[in-house]
Amino acid sequence: MNPLKQIKMTKKTMNKLFLTLLIGILLSCSSDNNDTEPEQNSILGTWKIVSLTSNGTEELQDELDYADICYWTEVYTQTTVTDIDFSGTDCTTETVDETLPYTINGTALSYTTGDQVDVSLEIIELTSTTLKLQDSYEELGENYVDVYTYTKIE
Repeated sequence: MNPLKQIKMTKKTMNKLFLTLLIGILLSCSSDNNDTEPEQNSILGTWKIVSLTSNGTEELQDELDYADICYWTEVYTQTTVTDIDFSGTDCTTETVDETLPYTINGTALSYTTGDQVDVSLEIIELTSTTLKLQDSYEELGENYVDVYTYTKIE
């Protein structure tokens, strides 16, 4: 075999091997998306309360009974959160409790109530179907940790 032809074949083979290797590396690289709020985990939408624990004890039904409602939802838009209570014998009577502007900074969700109380909750879980908010506070010398768990319905 002619040595020049052998060198040309070796270069072609090496080029093909390099090109194949390069394509393989490019296809195997994943996209590093460091968005703090990916679309699938967006807080935007309607969330229905499914659990409320205080210091580890389930208290949702007591809270609902006290408020004389069946359940509540929170509707998050880009800038506001609206609390809607559902009541009545068939739980279809809607009452807008309040609509407030909110901000999210890292895992802190903050807003000021209509009574001018500043509230800061920690987002401890946010997936496409679950939202968990934690409220830590002191009342009458006792420390409390409340966890509100919501399921996305819209």
